[in-house]
Amino acid sequence: MRQFLVFFLLGLSINLFSQDIRENTTIDVNGDKFTFMVLADTVDHMCVLSIKREDKLILKDTLEDFHDYGEFVDFDGDGYVDFISNRISQITWAWLYKYDTVSDSYLKIKGFEQFNDPQALDSATGYYYSYRKNGCADAAWFSDLFVLRANQAVRIARINGKGCLPEEEAYIEIKVYLTDGTKILETLPLESIHSHENGKWGFIKDYWNENIEKFK
Repeated sequence: MRQFLVFFLLGLSINLFSQDIRENTTIDVNGDKFTFMVLADTVDHMCVLSIKREDKLILKDTLEDFHDYGEFVDFDGDGYVDFISNRISQITWAWLYKYDTVSDSYLKIKGFEQFNDPQALDSATGYYYSYRKNGCADAAWFSDLFVLRANQAVRIARINGKGCLPEEEAYIEIKVYLTDGTKILETLPLESIHSHENGKWGFIKDYWNENIEKFK
């Protein structure tokens, strides 16, 4: 994924009754001028995102949470600049808006926010994986394999790190999502992560890239 621009919205805040104008600025992305605005409602804990290219409104959406920073990226490598809105808490939540050439606007990808820290696979175009803490001081965790399909983020499979169990019982479970439920594909000892560079993060990256054919 090629990142074109990241802009942080934590510093500027202008109070307007119960609303904060978190950002209202014009930026240049690959020669196009974009006016980006974040209007936050401090009472209802919502914010409105809007983006104009030149004088045309190409994105307006309401998030049921605050927005911390945004990114203009070519998320799927199709040559068009997409937009990601991020919310920082214990983990970073992200909402993806893909550029649609037919409507000349941004379309929200449903369900994308459930996939934290998304990364593209090196071994297959159009496949992505996530990582999320799942308790026990990050000893429990999971990673989802997903694709973008018909303006939705669709989960295909999951690696579950079961690290909350006693050391001798801890394991990794890989399951695939089917139309009629889930199927456990295999289980591995949790210690498998130690044979990979960067521990569990290296294991996750290597597993998805090396086994992607199982999930196509």
